Amino acid sequence: MNIPSPFERFIKHYTVIESCKTTMAGGTAAVPDVPGYTELADQFAGCSFYHGLYRLFTAEDVEKWTPLVLGIFGQFKGKINCFASNWMGYIYAWDYTEQCVWMLDPGFGEAMKMPCDFYQLHNEEFVDYADDSLEKSHFDQCQQSNPGELDNNACYGYIVSPFLGGEDELANREITDMEVYWSICADIYTQVQ
Repeated sequence: MNIPSPFERFIKHYTVIESCKTTMAGGTAAVPDVPGYTELADQFAGCSFYHGLYRLFTAEDVEKWTPLVLGIFGQFKGKINCFASNWMGYIYAWDYTEQCVWMLDPGFGEAMKMPCDFYQLHNEEFVDYADDSLEKSHFDQCQQSNPGELDNNACYGYIVSPFLGGEDELANREITDMEVYWSICADIYTQVQ
């Protein structure tokens, strides 16, 4: 595969799961307006990296996930395009009004502003600060008890939501369908607000 030069550090650091779908053509979805997304997505849309630690969305995924996150993060309506997810079900979104990346955590209902743009997120935050931005060491611990690739539609979600008294620890996480997880988190979030 050709490595897009703006993302060389990221691609060299994280292995790509070979079974990923890498086509941007043929779909009806519009390519999201995220500076740098097309350069990376042309080769890696729908791909998971490092056994499922991080997944770059296809344009169709963006169309699906952007409205879904608004169930918890309604303040971003009309402002974001979601472009990726991580192993804990967090969604990464580009805010085109503020020109920044947000990391959206459904378990706590928290939106964390990342101190970078799309390029820096991949080449600096994910490489130099992997434990802060992806909680990579915790993912590695989960991989010890559940070796193999994490499916593209799966995440390690909370068994008992923190909104309902669940602990923020690995023992309170299990592999679950990510769309179902977001739906449950949105329902809980709505009820406790």
